[in-house]
Amino acid sequence: MFKKLLLTTAIAAFTFNGASAELTKMDVEKIVKDYLLENPEIIVESMEALKIKEAVAKQKKSAENIAKNFKELTDTETAGFVGKEDGDITVVEFFDYNCGYCKYVLPEVQKLIDNDKNVKVVFREMPILGKASEQASLAALAVYDMHPDRYFEFHRDLMNFKGRKNNDAVKVVAKQLGLDGDAIVKEAEKSKYTLIANRNKKLARDVGINGTPAFIVGNELIPGAAKYDRISEIIARQRSDKK
Repeated sequence: MFKKLLLTTAIAAFTFNGASAELTKMDVEKIVKDYLLENPEIIVESMEALKIKEAVAKQKKSAENIAKNFKELTDTETAGFVGKEDGDITVVEFFDYNCGYCKYVLPEVQKLIDNDKNVKVVFREMPILGKASEQASLAALAVYDMHPDRYFEFHRDLMNFKGRKNNDAVKVVAKQLGLDGDAIVKEAEKSKYTLIANRNKKLARDVGINGTPAFIVGNELIPGAAKYDRISEIIARQRSDKK
């Protein structure tokens, strides 16, 4: 792409200078070198244009993949949720309990839930940081099955737990909430929860997510630690587009 651009630039420069002789490879190399030395801003402008084009294409591809997988992304049979069940906008968060940035964005998610009564937030377990993370995520899925009305409470307290989030942490948090930690850990051993976690990882890859945290707001992907203001801005824009 860039080589083609340079060749076009060289020909244009050659024509502009009034030359009409047949171009050789050496001619092109010299013209390009001289022209770019005289006009270095062309490289910057060209690279910026290329980056924008690539970003737009990536965003378009991501939106297509989200649309294709939207039903599964927002399925609350396999993922806990909080907020309005039939909210007009659904936000999906992919997270790992031992991810520091996931803990960092929890207050942003809480703020969204508190301030927007027409949004639904779905939590997709994506344990990618080792065995401890797998234990925490599978236990959280078990809690959602056993005590669906306590899921977000458990999620919040486990995320805020100081130390490694694993089965020991699960039992401590469960006890604090008046739940049976041993029963939760035992339930989490069932293969169906591992299948859900593995499916979440594949689903994440399918929509262009490579790490945690990552958010899908309606049909738009936000990789990384998204702030409340940014999520709210996207929600407001998507609501306006629906009108």
